Amino acid sequence: MRKSIMLLAVAVAGGIAVWAAFAFAPRAAAANDVAFAGRVLSTYGKPIEGVEVSAYVRDRKWPRSSLKSVGESKTNKLGQFRISNLPASSVFTIMVKARGYERQRLTAIGCRYLVMRLRPATGSISGHVVDQEDRPVQGVWVKVGVGPDPLWTCRTDAGGAFEFADLVPGKRITIAVGGDRYTKDATVGAKDVRIVVQPDRVRDYKP
Repeated sequence: MRKSIMLLAVAVAGGIAVWAAFAFAPRAAAANDVAFAGRVLSTYGKPIEGVEVSAYVRDRKWPRSSLKSVGESKTNKLGQFRISNLPASSVFTIMVKARGYERQRLTAIGCRYLVMRLRPATGSISGHVVDQEDRPVQGVWVKVGVGPDPLWTCRTDAGGAFEFADLVPGKRITIAVGGDRYTKDATVGAKDVRIVVQPDRVRDYKP
């Protein structure tokens, strides 16, 4: 009989403790023979229904690209989710999204089960992307967080405006335009964060 070793560990994602049950087996899983499961709870331990849980891996064909989606699920009334038919990999990036709660992103290494707790998030932040002459810059990507895998992304409208919701009120965040070429730190709740850019340096960026 094949034996497995079970470990219990805790990781921190977005300032929230995430308990993870790690299962290590002596042989590697076959391709598309991997499942990932868990529960999503509020900070008070109440199950959250309808949470979007997505699994990602790095695309080896494009080492500089962002993450590649390999599966998704939604939690049931008990806050449970399960993503099946995943590719064989020991490292997954898990993103969790629910209206009214802070989004979470964490890296699961050798992990097949997670219990996550989400904080209420009722804040928002908005602003404009403009050029050096204070003219709006339309259709450029804006993201929250520095690095290749931000938690939030959107594109500016005709007036150069952007807005992000489901943020924790009062939290300090970094807003970036054109990859990480232009960044600005701001506090959730701000209503007109202005980021000045050179349009020709940001239009080609895609998250």
